[in-house]
Amino acid sequence: MRVAVRDTRYESALFTVTERLSGECALDTDGDGLLDRWEEQVGLDPTDPGDALGEEDNDGLKNRDEFVHGTDPFNPDSDFGGESDGSEVSLGRDPVWERDDQLPRIEDYGVVRGVTDVRDDEPPPPGTVLRFPASTEYQTMHIHRASTLNPDWSDFVEIAAVDVRVRPRGLYRDMGAAPHVKQFYYLQAEGLSGALTPPTDVFSAVTAPPELLSPGATLNLRIGATALSDGEGGFWYPDEAYLTSLEETSVLSTSSRISTDLLSDRSIPLAVLSVGSAGELRYAFSVPNGPYTVTLYFSEICSACVSPRLGGRGCSTCKREFLVAVEDQGVVYNPADAVVPPARDGIGKLHVATELVFEVEVTDAALNIDLADSGTGSQHPPLVQALSIRNDSTPRSLSILRGDCNDDGAVHISDGICTLNWLFPGKGAPVCFAAPDSNGDRVVDISDATYTLSHLFLGGPAPVPPFPACGRLPVAEESSCAQ
Repeated sequence: MRVAVRDTRYESALFTVTERLSGECALDTDGDGLLDRWEEQVGLDPTDPGDALGEEDNDGLKNRDEFVHGTDPFNPDSDFGGESDGSEVSLGRDPVWERDDQLPRIEDYGVVRGVTDVRDDEPPPPGTVLRFPASTEYQTMHIHRASTLNPDWSDFVEIAAVDVRVRPRGLYRDMGAAPHVKQFYYLQAEGLSGALTPPTDVFSAVTAPPELLSPGATLNLRIGATALSDGEGGFWYPDEAYLTSLEETSVLSTSSRISTDLLSDRSIPLAVLSVGSAGELRYAFSVPNGPYTVTLYFSEICSACVSPRLGGRGCSTCKREFLVAVEDQGVVYNPADAVVPPARDGIGKLHVATELVFEVEVTDAALNIDLADSGTGSQHPPLVQALSIRNDSTPRSLSILRGDCNDDGAVHISDGICTLNWLFPGKGAPVCFAAPDSNGDRVVDISDATYTLSHLFLGGPAPVPPFPACGRLPVAEESSCAQ
């Protein structure tokens, strides 16, 4: 046992205490080398011999090592000093004494979701953008990603080791994540001495849907259901990846035929309208700024949930009435009542699809949709079957010259300087972020400035097309240009 004495009138010191154990105190029921009383104290199972080799906190120490070193198997930084337990042990430091830790913890990190995280003149780039602190005590930021979560962290793989010294803005763009799939991330920083911080908490993001990055494009989602092709080239994605609410929801379905007579688009597959999710639902989409049309589709399919006047068989006062909000626009809605005008008169029908259409302007790179209980006496949560989002921006011509950071129509030394000025002092953001990306790797960093200058003065490779004349960007890079 290691005991630390500190903050006394005597010099801080470490002592090793040896305790001889016998009888019940030394019980190790499962024979894994971990005492029962220790396993019970920290939250492990004294009857499971396999947990000695478990790795609960991803700090590089198995549980048997945590036992030996007196660290917490569920805390990657037992002394809260900033360096992970495994790093301290491997480098010969004490994992239960915070004063010998070599690095500060990663405190400010996450996903760039809007203008609160980037400057107003920056459009949202493609992919998922992660932010992290570019501390001078960090050399490398290790970025790990997984599409599923296992308790042993085995699903995570390292996707990047970012040199913090050449990425002083603390941003990384993940272009490898599949759209419509929730991805999980954690970060771990490495110092010059090889010391490692504890891993951050796991956080999640969904890659911006490519269907919404192009003007005129539409994204269709089924609520609470799996993906579906309509047989005519249309596709309905599951909604799970875009949900941000943590409340429990329930899935309702019906075998009854849903009428589409009231819909503006009567070709929507009946399978889409026959399944819905009931509960508090909140959605967030990372999209380019601009105008959007959002259409939500509803149909009351629970007969026991509404009164006979609404076509159901519930109590005389039963109804499903809830709030629907898209950006700053909101209404109170009752899907059964909406079928028979006038709305909110308590007379309606089941199994008839209705729709709500919102025309909104996104200004913060995030489109938000919320459905919540109205608090008006309804005893049932919101119910929605599908939603559709259309990008109503006017198509634009995206013609650039690669390497032309300052947008003067030519590539000179000033463009290399423009790139460096933007990267380090943070001045003069380029009109289109694909322009200074001279080497075409879809990341603007110091290598692009050196690539441009090397071509101009050392005969190095030319910037990737469009170069040496202006040309249209590849579709995958169009969203990196300002609206």
